[in-house]
Amino acid sequence: LGNNLYAPNYPKIFPSLNEGETYTLTVQAKDEMNNVKESSVEFNYLPNNLVRLENLKTLAVNASLKTSDNTALAVLYASQLRKKDGSIATGLQDAVLTVRKDAAFGVTVNGVSAMPGESKELQLDLGLGDSRSFPIFPAVSGLTGRSEFMINIEELK
Repeated sequence: LGNNLYAPNYPKIFPSLNEGETYTLTVQAKDEMNNVKESSVEFNYLPNNLVRLENLKTLAVNASLKTSDNTALAVLYASQLRKKDGSIATGLQDAVLTVRKDAAFGVTVNGVSAMPGESKELQLDLGLGDSRSFPIFPAVSGLTGRSEFMINIEELK
C-alpha cells in the first residue's frame, strides 16, 4: 500500500464452521541487511453475514430436477436481504460462486457452474426485494459424494 503499510491479498477461504477448523497465516519479512523474521498466527474465519444451508440431497444429474408443480427440488432461498443502510436490496446482485477444491463434484447455481477449486461470477436477481429461490444442482452427472460451496455477494446494491 505504500508508506510502510501492507495488506494481504485475500484468497477465497471458507468459513471455519467445524470444531478445530482453522487457518494459519505465515508472514516472512526481510530487511535491507538481509535479516529475516517469520511469524505465524492461527485463526478462525466467520464472515459477518453468513447464511448457512443445511445439507442438500439431490440426484447425481446435471439438471434442475423439479416436482410435478414445477418447483425445483434443491434451491437456495433468499428472503429480504438488507444493505448496510437498512434498505432492502433489489435487482441484480453480482456474486461469486466458489466450490471447495476437495469437493467431489462441481456445483451449478442459477445456471452458472463452478468445478472443484474454481470461482465463477454470477448474478442473482432479487427482484423488488421479495423472496426468491435459485436452483442448485451438480455440474456433472453421475458423480456422488459431498461438495461444499459458497456464494459471496461482496456488497448488496
